[in-house]
Amino acid sequence: PEGPGTLLDSTFLGMGFGEGISAHGRSNMHLFVAGPPGKLKMGQAIAANGEHPARMWVAGMNSVGVNATQLGQITGTMTSLLK
Repeated sequence: PEGPGTLLDSTFLGMGFGEGISAHGRSNMHLFVAGPPGKLKMGQAIAANGEHPARMWVAGMNSVGVNATQLGQITGTMTSLLK
């Protein structure tokens, strides 16, 4: 138990392969995520259309209740991941 739910309710996991088609490119980049199913779209492929991978982490933080709008110099969230 943790707060109003369980530890898994407040956990986000993300894994990314940053090379895509070319070194340091964002095309065809694959990101795998797991987190609260009530907050994230799970079990599907989502085209992020070249969004910066840091926005995945902002979306993950938002999904577990962290009110973040940026990570480092990257602002915004990957709204396509959020319900």
